[in-house]
Amino acid sequence: MTETTLHLQNGINVPLIDKSYPICAIFFNYPKGITLHFIHHLKYKNQAELGVFFAQLWFEKYPVWQWPKIDLIIPVPLHSKKHRKRGYNQLDFFGNELSKMISAHYCTDVLKQSRLEQSQTKKNVRERFDSKKKSYQLAHPEKIYGKSILLIDDVISSGATISSCVAQLKKGAPVSIKIAAIAYTPKKNKFS
Repeated sequence: MTETTLHLQNGINVPLIDKSYPICAIFFNYPKGITLHFIHHLKYKNQAELGVFFAQLWFEKYPVWQWPKIDLIIPVPLHSKKHRKRGYNQLDFFGNELSKMISAHYCTDVLKQSRLEQSQTKKNVRERFDSKKKSYQLAHPEKIYGKSILLIDDVISSGATISSCVAQLKKGAPVSIKIAAIAYTPKKNKFS
């Protein structure tokens, strides 16, 4: 775990994300071992309720009193085909639990994934960023205008997904965007 807090002057900056958007996570340089096991079950083994467990861990690391004002919690969306196949978005339990604890609204209809992506695991960083550039769209800019946003994801590695989502959210003119993840496992910033 890390001593990073949700304050703007702290955080881990992912390559190609504006430095004013810190990344806060429970686990850094993961997933491996038991953490990988839990995240795999969260995403692929129909154990979305593990999101509540991760949210509880989150509040042990980042107590409520440390949080800045957050109006909306927005998950990285799943493509509708993946959602139908899996039956859930693995971030829903995590996001809903966070929203209860900080009295924010969990909002799943602001961002949409417009392209079905193949697995990114075998792509280098450049390929990931190129493939994600047009993958997400802002569906309801009026909902985020002037709001404080917390964008959540399960695992951040290259930063391509988060970068694409942040670019879309900025179009809606929120007052601030913070980023939270269960795990941050940085890929080397190689673009070849």
